[in-house]
Amino acid sequence: MPQEFGVEVTRDDRVSTVRVRGEIDLAAAERLEQALKSVQDAPSEVTILDLREVTFLDSTGLRTITSADARARKDGHELRIVRGSDQVQKLLHVTGMDKILPLVDDPSEPLSQA
Repeated sequence: MPQEFGVEVTRDDRVSTVRVRGEIDLAAAERLEQALKSVQDAPSEVTILDLREVTFLDSTGLRTITSADARARKDGHELRIVRGSDQVQKLLHVTGMDKILPLVDDPSEPLSQA
């Protein structure tokens, strides 16, 4: 049985965190997009997208994540994407996005690519 989709947003002075759980698919992508836009519109130095509890990611979810990355780059903000499950990592690898997206193992880890 799939884990129910959920998204939780937390903020402090420097960092906004979007923690996601369950499946990021067509049904969930809009909720994730709204959460990401809400934190990216706020004045934070860093946005963290935590995928550690994501069990499935489809192309719609991947497009949502790449759009958030593009907005962050355009606006000069830092986005850190915390690596997810094996399925998530496999999709990122197959699509080549693991070479492009700012992936980290831990939310407090500095980005290896700048």
